[in-house]
Amino acid sequence: MLYSHVSQKGGITMNIFRYVVLSVFFLSTSFAYAEEPKQPPPLDPKFMRQHKMVLMSSESDLFATFIPTLNEPNNQQLVYLVDAKGPNLFYLVRDADRVTIMTDEFNLQRLIREQSVEVNVQVYLGDITKDATPVYTDIPLNFVKQLYYRKLDDIEPSGLRQTYDVIELNSQDRMLVHRIKNAPSFDHIVLVEEAKYCVTQFFTSNALPKQEELLMKLLFCGSLKPMHFNPITGKKDGF
Repeated sequence: MLYSHVSQKGGITMNIFRYVVLSVFFLSTSFAYAEEPKQPPPLDPKFMRQHKMVLMSSESDLFATFIPTLNEPNNQQLVYLVDAKGPNLFYLVRDADRVTIMTDEFNLQRLIREQSVEVNVQVYLGDITKDATPVYTDIPLNFVKQLYYRKLDDIEPSGLRQTYDVIELNSQDRMLVHRIKNAPSFDHIVLVEEAKYCVTQFFTSNALPKQEELLMKLLFCGSLKPMHFNPITGKKDGF
């Protein structure tokens, strides 16, 4: 009788031990599957091409903004912090009125997905969509960090009310990005140094105002540095 009792007790203990081991195994397997990152879908080949961008600068940093249109696949508002190999490009952008680039072919969706990418670019003084002077060729440009992204689908109709999104750069500086509407509209980016409280929604005299009128509306935001302004008329290539 004693042997039978001990045997039963040992069997119960063994069953409990097996239950615990199996529970731990299934739990660890569940966590492993739960923690496995979901793979993004393959890159869309329609974004694989050369891309036109505008380079902009603050006192210490270099930025690139994609030149959007209202048509797929270029209906993207995109601003990136970038880094160029060597100091010449930074000083060119800082001192010139307008510097634009044409990238080597790469998939823009990598930037849309907030990836860091290094691409060779051709650098132009002036507006690459019109008449520009080539300055540098095959300059490595590192796209470091996405600062702003907005896809231009289901956007507001053209109108007099203008809205700006705010990008916080540091404790004092901000970047204001106009929310592009259907044509006629405009692509506008302003750097605000020593930023104060700022009204980011206001009305203009027409749907495609001059930049001077926009800067007057933003006058009380702080010290303003216009970085980029481009009208969007809905014509070919969005200009």
